[in-house]
Amino acid sequence: MVQALLLYAIGLKANDRGSMADDMLSKAIDIALAIGMNDREFAIRNGCGNRLLEESWRRTWWELYVADGFFAGVSQRTNFRLRDVPTDVPLPCEEVEYASGYVPLSRTLEEYDDSAFAEDEVEYSSFAYRIDSVRNLGKVLAVTSEDVLDFRAIETADSCLVNWMLHLPDSKKEAISRDGQLDHMVFQAHMITDASTILLHKPRSTLDDYRSADEIRTCVKQCAPLVSTQARETHTAKCAEAARRLSHLVRLPIQPPLTRLTPFFTCAVVMASVVHLCAWSLVPPNYGGTGTGTGSSENNSCAGGLLQDCSSEATAAAVVGMGPDGDAVLKELIRLSMGALKTLAAQWPLAKTAAGQVKGVAGELFRAKREGAGMKDG
Repeated sequence: MVQALLLYAIGLKANDRGSMADDMLSKAIDIALAIGMNDREFAIRNGCGNRLLEESWRRTWWELYVADGFFAGVSQRTNFRLRDVPTDVPLPCEEVEYASGYVPLSRTLEEYDDSAFAEDEVEYSSFAYRIDSVRNLGKVLAVTSEDVLDFRAIETADSCLVNWMLHLPDSKKEAISRDGQLDHMVFQAHMITDASTILLHKPRSTLDDYRSADEIRTCVKQCAPLVSTQARETHTAKCAEAARRLSHLVRLPIQPPLTRLTPFFTCAVVMASVVHLCAWSLVPPNYGGTGTGTGSSENNSCAGGLLQDCSSEATAAAVVGMGPDGDAVLKELIRLSMGALKTLAAQWPLAKTAAGQVKGVAGELFRAKREGAGMKDG
């Protein structure tokens, strides 16, 4: 029943039926906790002495945990129910091991957490790194409320995101494995980490000043600026870099196509789109083109009130980590996101809704920049 409700909830979410999806996931969690699925003994008791079946039960628990994190991240709510539920369920093995029927001895979450201090470097399964990325998402969600003023908790969440990347083994640093195939678990782990980075840093950055992006409501939540623990430009740079990494995932030479990936990739693309749009609003029209480059407000008009204060081209480009061709680069990144959402929309109604919202804001900003360029030429 837990597995059925979990799959049903994910399908409902992807079909843009969020409220019903949340209800189904909540029921799955209620049942899982009632039967003790968060206890390592559950898999043993119900595995009938079959290691493959035991692994299936462990995977069910951890998939429920990941889905709960996904749902919380998409709605940006702090009640990630399973975040603080005690569990000693061992970590899943590699996908190829599970598919082959050979399940090695399981490793624990405690061993994973202590692995950085081990004498020998130990590589864990892709699923394990995915679980850890969701744990970090939980830490980020805990500090996304306006009333959170705990600088240490905010900095700890940031450190966890950076540490996750720094301690990845070489084989997990790219979503394409050594045999040229897509590792779906690693793909999702990177996706979650980059999305978490955006959730942590965007409300504390200069990018959050662009309010027209508030028209995009699917997978993102409008909130007041949050307390910064670093210079706002630092938060901006981290946010912009995370969005570019998400765009890199779109460009991967992957089979199957985008429509066969996790439906939650839609929300990651939307988050990247919002960041790119906000960054594009910082960069004056035709920046790096035929303009005089004097940096005067007269030459860099932000037309229609849609663009942010672009009084300094160099400053604007530096803030979002762009060079002199920033306007063109960001335009292509936005086109990439729109194309990905258009492709995903063929499969998922959630993506269709998001694609319309992103296209609407992008079109409005494009027209404002074009008018601004006309004013500049005039």
